[in-house]
Amino acid sequence: MQETETKNFSDIYGQQEFDFPGEQVNEKDIRGKEMTIYDFAVLKGQYGEFIVIDAELKEEIKIEDKSVKRIQFAEGSEVIKKQLKQAKEDKNLPIVAKIEERTSDKSKMNYRTLC
Repeated sequence: MQETETKNFSDIYGQQEFDFPGEQVNEKDIRGKEMTIYDFAVLKGQYGEFIVIDAELKEEIKIEDKSVKRIQFAEGSEVIKKQLKQAKEDKNLPIVAKIEERTSDKSKMNYRTLC
């Protein structure tokens, strides 16, 4: 009988590890603000894949009586995920961008994008 190697669950199904230095904020709090995006981590959530973005705002903002500039935030937008994956693949990180919410002319649905 041949022995099979025992595998570690986290090696196969675990989440990507990351240790971003910024303050955790909500994406809505920084929408429309210019930032430098340094990196991101791809994670799996209850409703599918999302990313956590490591960024630094051009200007500090106040969150719960704290001034923050270096931030991290979760983003589920398929458009933004594709844009950042392409930027990383093209070796264009870090990159300066803003998150904007737009409405599709065709479908009239809202979506978030980097610009």
